[in-house]
Amino acid sequence: MLTDKGVCVQFMKENLSFDGDDSPISKLMLSIMAAFAEFERSLIHERQREGIALIKKKGGYKGRKKLCQMMTKLY
Repeated sequence: MLTDKGVCVQFMKENLSFDGDDSPISKLMLSIMAAFAEFERSLIHERQREGIALIKKKGGYKGRKKLCQMMTKLY
């Protein structure tokens, strides 16, 4: 965990902070919050992949523009 490496983790919205000197309950809370954050991120990626697949099926998704083309347009 980050707190084992001396990192202080703060959740502004929940008004919580965790550092390396936390109690077992604090470590449990941090682990649960990390698990929920990872789960939420996985759901976001899944919905994004589903959306891209749907648009590709309709023939509308081309991906992002190449960096070279973008740089050419800037200059």
